[in-house]
Amino acid sequence: MLEGLKVIDLTWNVAGPLSTKCLADYGAVVVKLESHKKVDLLRTYPPYGGGKPGVNRSTFGSTYNSSKYSLGLDINNPKTRVIINKLIQWADVIVENFSPKAVARWGLDYESAKKINPQIIMVSASLQGQTGPSAQQPGLGTMMESAAGFTELLGWPDRPPSVGFAYTDYCAPWYVTSAVLAALDYRRREGHGLYFDLSQLEASLSYLSSYLLDYTVNGKVATRSGNQHPRFAPHAVYRCQGDDRWCAIAVTNEEEWAALCGAMGNPQWCQSEKFSTAENRKRNEDELNALLEGWTVSFDRQALFEMLQKHQIPCGMVQDGRDLHQDPQLAHRDYFRRVVHPEMGEMVQDSLPYRFAGEPSPLGPAPCLGEHTFHFMCEVLGFPEEDFAELMGEGVLE
Repeated sequence: MLEGLKVIDLTWNVAGPLSTKCLADYGAVVVKLESHKKVDLLRTYPPYGGGKPGVNRSTFGSTYNSSKYSLGLDINNPKTRVIINKLIQWADVIVENFSPKAVARWGLDYESAKKINPQIIMVSASLQGQTGPSAQQPGLGTMMESAAGFTELLGWPDRPPSVGFAYTDYCAPWYVTSAVLAALDYRRREGHGLYFDLSQLEASLSYLSSYLLDYTVNGKVATRSGNQHPRFAPHAVYRCQGDDRWCAIAVTNEEEWAALCGAMGNPQWCQSEKFSTAENRKRNEDELNALLEGWTVSFDRQALFEMLQKHQIPCGMVQDGRDLHQDPQLAHRDYFRRVVHPEMGEMVQDSLPYRFAGEPSPLGPAPCLGEHTFHFMCEVLGFPEEDFAELMGEGVLE
């Protein structure tokens, strides 16, 4: 657990908040600095609790800001300087994911911060890093998924590239968390902090390593291939009984092919020369897929999955959001958790995919914007209540 770790969260949208959620959910005190004057985009994304829009009602934003505190302040106001200095003195870690130079304007860059607190650890997780010709380019993960090459790999050969998801937003956080934990160990041994310049673009490329390696070694440029694999067949999703129900099957060797034929009762077409080798199956893939789907379509998806698993054939059910919330494995591990949000009431949130010593994280609700401003100013940083009232009146605090 991370009790006692103190973190300044100067992040927005998805990649940054998800990074600090990983720390907060396991006990770190993570204070998010934010303002009504420029609301974090993540607070504006639907779906909203009860279908009612509001900066405190985004269930998307709440999921990635669980267990945190919120300090509302106008960070562009010069009077926040003394507050920022006290926060840096208090903190162990700063995490930010703005474009380069943004935090320097606020005095929250590493060079400024370490003069105040030499033990401070800082991670800057911008889109493309702090240096280079594209470093200053603003944007979102939906742009970076194209820059990284994800959209070139998603979809079908006869269709344009597919913009599907902000993939880089979900690659970077695990590197941020690992960097923070490694830096804490370094500081324990060496006595001073560290700075990490993390590029979300570069973090995402490790998830495409096989494609990059194929180009490096063979000069082959990967492109859209639908559900096909370069060598394996059958390798696709196949229709099952019911409305929009599917099961994925991926045969990777002759033993699995023989097992699949046996599971189907060894129909005559399985004995065809066209399907006798991996090369022949790949060559006749469209016909193979049609024949296989003619068999799978008569099965309930769950029954087909269980039967193929018993035959040791790689397969998996295609699940949607409803299925996931009813999944017995996820229920057993308490992945979807109920929390009580201060404005939306009881709601379901995702937890983290790992356990410390087998125990799930003690997940807490996300804060309303500025919910803990008084607590941090007066009870944590020690500002007199009259100063707090004055700063609130001037709009410095929110």
